[in-house]
Amino acid sequence: MIAIAVLVSLATLVSLATVGTPEPRPSPSRTSSITAPVLVSGSLPDPKNVAEKCRELKYERPPQIKAEIRVDGTVENAQVTQSCGCKAGDQLLLAAFQKWMYKPALLNGKPVGFGLTVTFDKFRW
Repeated sequence: MIAIAVLVSLATLVSLATVGTPEPRPSPSRTSSITAPVLVSGSLPDPKNVAEKCRELKYERPPQIKAEIRVDGTVENAQVTQSCGCKAGDQLLLAAFQKWMYKPALLNGKPVGFGLTVTFDKFRW
């Protein structure tokens, strides 16, 4: 029993000795800064056209579109993630949105791709 206690104590002492002092922390580096893309041009579909296609349907909620803004500011991989309640209205909005142009997002001053979701609160018929 005494031998086991001595071994445990010796093992604890060895583990304490190997822990030693903590390694120095790396010095703080410059943090990355990103700025979101800025809309340069874009328009919504003609409200009369939307009303004509969706007049029989009830407006449900503001539609949302998820997309990627490329380094050149164009829209890519756009998709409707929340419908307004009218599939034709969603498609008109999506077609218009895909033509929008942005000033691209910047990471440390350099253009980068950027994913975003846009909610169209004023898109109604």
